[in-house]
Amino acid sequence: MHARKHNLRAPLLLFIVILFAVLIAGGGIFYVQNKAYISQSFQKASSPPFSADHLLIKVLLKEGEFAEEQFRIMNIVDREQQITLSYDGLEGFVSVDSPEFSLMPGQTKVVKVSFRSADKEKGIEQQPGVYIGNLAVKSGEYSQEIPLIAEIESANVLFDTNLNPVSLDRKIEQGKDFVVEVRLFNLQSIDAENVEMRYVVKDLHGNTLITEQETAVVKTQASFFKTISLPKNLPPGSYVFGAETRLGNSVGTSSYVFEVVDPNERSGAPGFLAFCRRDSLCSGLSIAVVVLLLAIALYFYFFLWAFLYVKVAKTFPRREQERKG
Repeated sequence: MHARKHNLRAPLLLFIVILFAVLIAGGGIFYVQNKAYISQSFQKASSPPFSADHLLIKVLLKEGEFAEEQFRIMNIVDREQQITLSYDGLEGFVSVDSPEFSLMPGQTKVVKVSFRSADKEKGIEQQPGVYIGNLAVKSGEYSQEIPLIAEIESANVLFDTNLNPVSLDRKIEQGKDFVVEVRLFNLQSIDAENVEMRYVVKDLHGNTLITEQETAVVKTQASFFKTISLPKNLPPGSYVFGAETRLGNSVGTSSYVFEVVDPNERSGAPGFLAFCRRDSLCSGLSIAVVVLLLAIALYFYFFLWAFLYVKVAKTFPRREQERKG
């Protein structure tokens, strides 16, 4: 019996070594594939080195107009911070006056963000619509994204639009529908008009994810509900719902920011656990860890049993000999 258990130790040790090597290789692949998620989770757990007084920068422009917004960045740690700013999704008509600067502890920097719906020197004009991007504020490994929304309307707007989301907290679960109350106001006529409505959902990089279109009949004003279905695989994060009201050359715009959340996280399940359930590699590595722990426990069980057996045999040699006889 003792010899049989002793013979199992060598292959069990080899199995543990192989399983450990598989975990190291699989863990490396998992880190490469999910580096962005791990970095984001680490940022949520760590304290930010700076604070920005704007969570959103939004402007409304007419064709050919220029607008400028300001926000403040403050160093809230006890060491000097190197701040870099970069924007994505609004290339061509957005610029910042200070893309790089340093802040001593307690210092605040006022940053100007300029929006230009037309560049006369290059002969470029942005068509009316809802344009989305983001401004990344980075210091070291920490980064914060500030959504940028530029609504460009035609010079003459015949209809104004108000969007009122039904969900008060503006948080929508993946794969669910969200409902928006759309209110239209006729600004220049009392005659009934067939107005073209265009809806769009974009991420903060300016990528268009959903587009829909319909016609609404408006006299002086109209109100109706619009339902948008979100894909189940839409990653959690911030998105923008935009609406365009078109009649002839008139284009009016309206938009608002909403957040897509994981239903498991919203119900209180740990974020990484919910993520791991969806990722096959993560699930496989988790099972491998459990098997490894069991194998190590079994190995030490055999080792401890053999150790005690030898100790007992040395302590009671006569009884051992009699048992053999």
